[in-house]
Amino acid sequence: MSFVPFESYAEQIDNITTVKHFGKVTQVVGLVIESAGPAVSIGKLCNIENRDNGETIKAEVVGFRDNRILLMPLGSVNGITPGAIVTSTSEQLRVPVGPELVGRVLGGLGQPIDGKGPLRTVTSRSINAEPIPALQ
Repeated sequence: MSFVPFESYAEQIDNITTVKHFGKVTQVVGLVIESAGPAVSIGKLCNIENRDNGETIKAEVVGFRDNRILLMPLGSVNGITPGAIVTSTSEQLRVPVGPELVGRVLGGLGQPIDGKGPLRTVTSRSINAEPIPALQ
């Protein structure tokens, strides 16, 4: 009986193509982006393809209208075009937490804006999580 090394299985698993749920941008009005799909729930994050530079823009699902999802971008909407691909990430918005944040200045998405380098936290919490009791 011959044994196949574990590494070969791990490499095959790493190369598996997973199923991605996606939709397409149908309309942008102000900062609200309307997309035909993917089927995701409110609060989930999606990536929107920026065809101008190939980057992706994160956006949060904030509502629904006529079987379409409404997204609020977490960055600039410049470069988003009709038909841009919207991909579900199945994630929720998270922010870093911990004693490492004392004395730091963060932007709205939890990124440091004080010029003191990257955060060294390893813990994050969903922005929709139950709050920790204030007296603990």
